Amino acid sequence: MEFKPPFGIFFLLIALPLLVMMVAFLFVGMINQAFQQLGIPPPIAVLLLFAVLFGSFINIPVYEIKGMKDYYTHDAFLREEIRMFSEGKTTVSMNLGGAVIPLIISIFAILKMNGAYLPLIFSTVLVALVCYRIAKPVKGVGIAVPAFIPPVIASLTALVVAPHNAVSVAFVSGVLGVLIGADLMNIRKVEKAGVPMISIGGAGTFDGIFLTGVLAVMLVAIT
Repeated sequence: MEFKPPFGIFFLLIALPLLVMMVAFLFVGMINQAFQQLGIPPPIAVLLLFAVLFGSFINIPVYEIKGMKDYYTHDAFLREEIRMFSEGKTTVSMNLGGAVIPLIISIFAILKMNGAYLPLIFSTVLVALVCYRIAKPVKGVGIAVPAFIPPVIASLTALVVAPHNAVSVAFVSGVLGVLIGADLMNIRKVEKAGVPMISIGGAGTFDGIFLTGVLAVMLVAIT
């Protein structure tokens, strides 16, 4: 099939940027809608949105843990690459936009709840246990969790155990469940990941903590 340069140039210069902008606007709108579902006034929701977006580039160092790093060296005698191990350090940080701000929003949501604390604890423990079981260390990345499993569990559990507070329970249990089960309970597995720094909440990008909370709220809203 013959390639037509005019169409390719049009797509790269106009259609592709427009598609990226549309996806970005939909994503921003989804986050803003989730904040408002939690009872946050629109002006504050906009401020929080910008805080999350810009805060996602800020990592706050918390402590360091020991870890093993591997590297390859060339053996002149054997004429092959040999895998070597050395002890290193991994800095554990909290991402401002992906962990700190979602935790603050979670506290706000908890304070507005009307007695749904037991359902919240149940949902959070369930999400945390599932995240703990499915989280795996990924070489050069850190701890990875399938993106859609935690929000689905958080939203469905919230609808069953706390139908009158489903939005708040879904968000808080999604945020705390991923934070506890995926990040904190698996922190020692970082030693196997071989990374110099792990950011709870994301290293410059949105981690599962924040996205799980937002997706859980949206799933509850459309159910």
